[in-house]
Amino acid sequence: MHDDIDYCAIGKRIKIARINADYTQERLANKLSMTVTHISNIERGNAHLSLSTFIRIANILNVNADQLLCDNIVLTKHAFTNEINQIAEHCDEIEIRILTEVMAATLDALRNGHRVQELADYYKTDS
Repeated sequence: MHDDIDYCAIGKRIKIARINADYTQERLANKLSMTVTHISNIERGNAHLSLSTFIRIANILNVNADQLLCDNIVLTKHAFTNEINQIAEHCDEIEIRILTEVMAATLDALRNGHRVQELADYYKTDS
């Protein structure tokens, strides 16, 4: 069953959440009573973390499991919508307008088959 879990994707999301929470690897390692090397291995997908460690990381970094697992879950629209909303919470009005335009342009490119199609194909094969 471990083969179905993308530990690299989880690790990348943990790293993003750690950075967003203003944690260094050392600070997170201390909170978890782990080594910095082990945190680094988790973030690179080289270490398979236990469910209890996963939950502790999510709680310490103040993120929900969906945010860390969304690359591993087939039905992820809700998780990604939540992620967009969390990004938007920290933006002023001008940034929101710019992000809205960028998202609309990206969606247009995706739907019209520009180079972004490679990315869409990549994510379709991972599901």
